[in-house]
Amino acid sequence: MFAELNSILNTSPDSFKQGEFILVSDRHTDASFLIHHFLSFYLRAGCKVCFLGLVQSFSHYSAISQRLGVSLTQAREKGQLVFLEGLKESLGVLLQREASKGTRAVDFLRDPSSGLRSLYDFVRDNVRGAVGGGGGEEWGPPVLLVDDLSVVLSLGVSVGAALDFSHYCRATVCSELQGSMVMLVRCEAEEEESDDDGSERLLRGLTHQCSLTLQVQGLPTGYCRDIHGQVEVCWRGQCDRQQTQKKLFQYKTRESYSARSLDAPRHTVLARLRTAPPDGRQLTPPPRMTVRERLREKISAAFYRHGLLCASYPVPIILFTSASILACCYPLLRLPLPGTGPVEFTTRVRDYTVPSHEPQGDLGERPDWYQGPPVAYIQQVLVKAAVSPWDSTLVPVDVFRSPLGRVFSLLEEIRNHVHNDGSGVRSLEALCLQVTDLLPGLRRMQTVLPEHGCLLVSPGNYWQNQRELFDSDPDLLKTVHQHEPKGLHTSATLRDLLFGVPGKHTGVSLYSRKKVVTYTITMVLGSYDTRFLSSLRARLRQLHPSVNCSLRDDHMVHVHFKEEIGVAELIPLVTTYIILFAYIYFSTRKIDMVKSKWGLALAAVVTVLSSLLMSVGLCTLFGLTPTLNGGEIFPYLVVVIGLENVLVLTKSVVSTPVDLEVKLRIAQGLSNESWSIMKNMATELCIILIGYFTLVPAIQEFCLFAVVGLVSDFFLQMCFLHHSPFH
Repeated sequence: MFAELNSILNTSPDSFKQGEFILVSDRHTDASFLIHHFLSFYLRAGCKVCFLGLVQSFSHYSAISQRLGVSLTQAREKGQLVFLEGLKESLGVLLQREASKGTRAVDFLRDPSSGLRSLYDFVRDNVRGAVGGGGGEEWGPPVLLVDDLSVVLSLGVSVGAALDFSHYCRATVCSELQGSMVMLVRCEAEEEESDDDGSERLLRGLTHQCSLTLQVQGLPTGYCRDIHGQVEVCWRGQCDRQQTQKKLFQYKTRESYSARSLDAPRHTVLARLRTAPPDGRQLTPPPRMTVRERLREKISAAFYRHGLLCASYPVPIILFTSASILACCYPLLRLPLPGTGPVEFTTRVRDYTVPSHEPQGDLGERPDWYQGPPVAYIQQVLVKAAVSPWDSTLVPVDVFRSPLGRVFSLLEEIRNHVHNDGSGVRSLEALCLQVTDLLPGLRRMQTVLPEHGCLLVSPGNYWQNQRELFDSDPDLLKTVHQHEPKGLHTSATLRDLLFGVPGKHTGVSLYSRKKVVTYTITMVLGSYDTRFLSSLRARLRQLHPSVNCSLRDDHMVHVHFKEEIGVAELIPLVTTYIILFAYIYFSTRKIDMVKSKWGLALAAVVTVLSSLLMSVGLCTLFGLTPTLNGGEIFPYLVVVIGLENVLVLTKSVVSTPVDLEVKLRIAQGLSNESWSIMKNMATELCIILIGYFTLVPAIQEFCLFAVVGLVSDFFLQMCFLHHSPFH
């Protein structure tokens, strides 16, 4: 409905004038939007409406009424609306010799000279039946709508007969039953004022019968982008002609009501009216829409077009969405499954002994897997070096040639270090973990990774731990990056392994600016010897004294890799999805328009699961490795991004009319919910942003996952969930 028009006429569905005859006419434009307005207006007011649709089908009126928030199908089923489909009824009369078993309202087509008595009888029987009641639901005063009366003139009915029909209908509906009438009359552009047998004469005759005229016409100055036409409103006095008042309003339509435009975007605000001078010569632009209204209109139109595209080509869209899901989930192939990632347990280095296979004494917080000797002990020597004094003319290779060159002297010192005490002589060669052949998949790195010897890795492996090869290498950067995977990588690379720290912390880059080069020498020991490590630590400190040297040896971290998923870790995750599935299924059981409740619930769960997997995959792809347990983070992400799909889908199914095509139902449902979707998403993003600035690491990681999850969920909602259940 048009709130502006209701304000001009000083009426509303709760309070309107009875016994009124409203005449709508158009010239050089289309006034059908006013018929649709009054139809939805009186249905909302609870009136019994008799609608003579002489120019369009029922589906046409029903489709547009749905945009105005009224269902003609439900109104006709409840008995509030009596609709005469002139096209269908006239076809039955013209093709059959005998009278149709249905209504005889259009029997005047057999003999137009006999007048519109049959059509009046149809109107009288229906409006009086509404007042008399028949044990059904009680409605308000009757209303007669005619679209449009000038059509009968082209069928051979005289102007006098049409005026008589209007007079008798007015006497019955407006005077006797205190109802209302709305009639539309179209005036042809080529018709002259002096034509006594055309629609102009009919219009003049009806003007004397009505109490209110709405004449829609084009602008006298021609076409304007911001103003489509003007409406002349005339309140006619029934007793004194001096009471007649006229006002001119300009309007802009935001939707076409022609039968060919049913696929066009529908918007909530369909027309805006503005007062204009009575002479109509001055063209005043309509009031500008607010930024919020313009944004809402653009979002609604974009969602409608997108929904129409997805619904028109469902198979390619679903295939594209599936391919996108698989591409985003590809990084997960190199990640441990939720619940199978490594777990850690920290003990003090002082007085460390190898745990026995059998638990002894008070276990305290000791985990069950902390039993027996470990497979290996890993000891790292962290090195941070920089060029000093700094020279801005240095090329990138010279920036870290000297810091990397120190690794060879350190390697030589570590390999040659020997600890001798009363119990014997200990060296790295005797304590380290010995390796044999490389795995088949690592044969191409045979010159870089250690083989048949002690497992000791460092950046020196790039040059086979030989200083001569390092000094003769003209391009150190090329050597470091030659084994890097092409494009984006999703797991630890060879550089991460040899440098012992993530690549972004090594300081090795193509820019010649002052930086600190960081790397480690990683020793993998087969047995742990405290005295040898203490001796080696003291030796390195003696060779490289520094106030910044860190000797933190307070704790030892034990890392355990699980071999299989425990049932306890899966219970919260599986329970969450079962509850979500049941919630969606039972919440949609009352919606009759959903063909498969199970399919809808399954589609929602698949969408939630896919959005979660996509979020983890994308975060891993861009360097954010998940550290939270999947059983801890996934259920909360379901709450954040999962339930929005259910609410949007339920509203879309309920609000779309069943007599429209599937693609129009999907597009319109998505357009209706577009503003709430974007508003809710913006609100959730703001809340997540606030949570991120709490600077709590666990909350920050959760917020990052939630942001990516919202984006992936929005993508799936736009391309998959909102139209797959309909099909």
